[in-house]
Amino acid sequence: MVRLFRACAFLGVVVLVCTSCGKSPGSVVRDQIMACNDAKYSEAENYFDDDIKGILHGPLGILAGGMKARCDQATGYHQVESVEITKVETLGEGSTVTVVVRFKDKRAPQVVKTLIKEKGEWKISG
Repeated sequence: MVRLFRACAFLGVVVLVCTSCGKSPGSVVRDQIMACNDAKYSEAENYFDDDIKGILHGPLGILAGGMKARCDQATGYHQVESVEITKVETLGEGSTVTVVVRFKDKRAPQVVKTLIKEKGEWKISG
């Protein structure tokens, strides 16, 4: 029973730490936006590279409201209906992803995100 508990605890840690393992750049962007929309702030933060995480946890990021404020603003306070990946350009360990974010009020802005490979995983860097 103790072994089962330890194995489950380990797998839980792996799942939490590895939100973007094996995902394509487009999937990372889509999943990050939807995690924000679903108020899963810790999960959404894991899709960012270490530099952005540092900014979010720095004095200015904290003053601006941190990850919650960034997600709430980007999703119009949880109003995203869907995210459509329209273009992905990848060269080596860099990628640019263009998506259309469709909101409940019928707005559909185009958003461009840049990603880098960090420790073998695609992470949003801008």
